[in-house]
This record gives sequence, C-alpha cells and structure tokens, in this order.
Amino acid sequence: MDRYSRRILGWSLSAAKDARLTLTALNRAVARRRPRPGVIFHSDRGVEYATYAFRNRLAALGFVHEPASGNHRQRPQESFFHSMKSDASTA
Repeated sequence: MDRYSRRILGWSLSAAKDARLTLTALNRAVARRRPRPGVIFHSDRGVEYATYAFRNRLAALGFVHEPASGNHRQRPQESFFHSMKSDASTA
C-alpha cells in the first residue's frame, strides 16, 4: 500500500506465506509504480521480510527497509486487510 495515495500497488495470492509470495507482490508494485531509490519500505517483522532474497531485492532497488517496531506506521495497511478479510467472510 502506498501510504501517500493509499492505493494497493502490488499483491499476490498463494497457499503459502513465504518470501516468494512477498517478492512477487513487491515486484508487481515496482513494475506498476517504477519508484526511485530511497523509498522507505515499511513492513511487519514477518520472517518473509527477513530472507536474504527479499533483503537483497530491496537493496538492489535502493529501498530502505523499516520493520515495524510496535508503533502506528502499519495502521493504514492493517485497516485495509481487516476490511478485506471482513468482506471475504461475508461473500
């Protein structure tokens, strides 16, 4: 989710929550938006964000990885995913 526009830029679905799934979503977002180096990438502390493959991809893009530290930075994304899960359960 772009924090400025609040748009979902990249997504991917899979039965497994792993680095490949996360990389696919990141690559889709990068292809769509074509960001410049220096982007701050906020994430939770999930293991998929700590893999060498994911960290190397962020470094290659020139992104700064900023894992959440229990603060409010993830609230817009959490709100989106809560809504998405609620909508899916009623469908």
